[in-house]
Parts: sequence; C-alpha cells; structure tokens
Amino acid sequence: MRKILYFLPFLFLGCSTSNTKKADDKSVTAVKTAYQVQQKSVSGTLEYLASDELQGRDSGSEGIEKAAQFLEKMLKDNNIKPYFKTYRDTLGNFDKPAYNIVGVIEELMKLIGHLKNILANVGMRYDIIKTELLEIKDKFGDARRTEITYLDDEVSIKDLIKDEDVV
Repeated sequence: MRKILYFLPFLFLGCSTSNTKKADDKSVTAVKTAYQVQQKSVSGTLEYLASDELQGRDSGSEGIEKAAQFLEKMLKDNNIKPYFKTYRDTLGNFDKPAYNIVGVIEELMKLIGHLKNILANVGMRYDIIKTELLEIKDKFGDARRTEITYLDDEVSIKDLIKDEDVV
C-alpha cells in the first residue's frame, strides 16, 4: 500500500508543464498544459525508492526518512509547493512515524477553481458558448453563395403526389 502512495508523486514529478495560450480576462482563461513523462526519470526514481538502501521504507525507519527527504527535494526542485506547511502529511494510524509527501501545483489549482466557477454559473457557460461561436464565425464564416426564395408558382401540391394507376 505504501509503495502505491509513493508512486503517485513520481508520476507527476516526471512531468513538466508549460502554458501555451492565455486569453484576456473577459473571456475564459484557456491554459493548455502539456505533460511529458520522461521514462528514464521515472524509472530512476522508482528504482531508488524500491532499492535495498531504503530498507523497505517501513514506518519509523531510516529508509522512510531518506525516501521522504528525496521526495521533498524532488518537489522543491520542480517548483511544487507544499500542500500543508510542510510536504509531510503525518498519518496518525501508525505506531511509528509515517507520512505522505504532498505537494500542490498552484497554477492547476487556480484553473480547477475557475472551471468550478464555470460549472456553477449558467451565465458564464452561455458567454463562453457565445464567444466561441463568434470566433468560429469570424474564422470560418463567409457570405452566402446561394439565395433561398419562395416560388409559389413553380411548385404545386399536385407535384408532390406520386402518380399512380388508379381503378
């Protein structure tokens, strides 16, 4: 179980983010975040955490302390801030000291908050739809090439009834 808890931060730490587009404040802030997982980085991290040097990372052991310090350094190096006052979230259901290492990417938290606001506000959703439809119209719209007219003298109701032999 503890191995799984320690695996998740490595998945995120092996990723890098970059903003590619930001819109003005009136419209929705569109942030495209690209994640690139580097297999070598993730593999190296997992190999270290599973190594004999950490002695199985049992709660209260020297191995778990080394693993925690390693993860904290990795989070700091990747500009991921602690979720609490420190990166360590102490678990009280163990006899010996045990904790999870937890970090937060503030940019993603702001984006999540903004998206929650959109979901909670119908007016915002309609504004987004309107803005996006106008952008599509500006980009792809063109003048009509045909004209729709009503010609009552060319088509009669009899033209719509299929001719059949009747006895």
